[in-house]
Amino acid sequence: MDFNKEITEEREAVFNFTIPTDELGSAFADVLRDFQREAKIPGFRPGKVPMSLIRQRWGRDILSEKATEIAREKLVEKMKEEDLQPGGKIDIDLKEYGEDKPLIFTVTFPLRPEVKLAKYKDLQVTVDNAEVTDSDLDSQVEALRKKNAVARSIDTPAPVEATLTLNVQEVDPSGLPLIGRKPEELTLEFGMDQLGPGSDEQLKEISAGETRLIRVRELPGAVSAAPIITLVQNQNEGGLQAAEKTLSVEAIKVEVSELPE
Repeated sequence: MDFNKEITEEREAVFNFTIPTDELGSAFADVLRDFQREAKIPGFRPGKVPMSLIRQRWGRDILSEKATEIAREKLVEKMKEEDLQPGGKIDIDLKEYGEDKPLIFTVTFPLRPEVKLAKYKDLQVTVDNAEVTDSDLDSQVEALRKKNAVARSIDTPAPVEATLTLNVQEVDPSGLPLIGRKPEELTLEFGMDQLGPGSDEQLKEISAGETRLIRVRELPGAVSAAPIITLVQNQNEGGLQAAEKTLSVEAIKVEVSELPE
């Protein structure tokens, strides 16, 4: 194998490799035969696809992958011999490869920057005295418990800390679905009125399988967390007014978090 290297002023290493055909042996021919044995193409029995078809359809990709594999192996060997550590991305440029051809490629990569220690023995470092209180420990333990909490479905009325999976359908005041309004499945938690101001209060203690009709209103200029709530134009006054909706809300699932001990 022919090899030479160059280190540029910008501390970039350039490796040039030439691996002759006698050193490569049958590496490229073998990988093509391995592919032929595994290839499954309609009209041919497994392992009986003509090699000419293999070369025509997949030869370039197969040989390129094998060439890159060999290049990486040789690169690792040389980096160890030269005792060089890359400091960034390694680029492999295949110049020539294939059956009955030498493998010629160039590798470039930045080197780790040289670090020269200045005078450091007289430097002084001030370390703050970090006190860990019982409340600090308690808060960290509680954070770990919440991180490892397990959701559990319940059949009883939803407590304020529950997570609800709801099927929400816009309906008329009598409860009939509005034409063109599709039901949505939403997941929400109490405390944010995600369906509109006052929605949490109307959903308090809802149980899985229970359906409620609620009325929600969005104040002018407010941004709703749920796409089902919109603003309407008040034509008489020439301004915006609150949009009030009637929603049919079915609780599909009520879950609470179980904290580990």
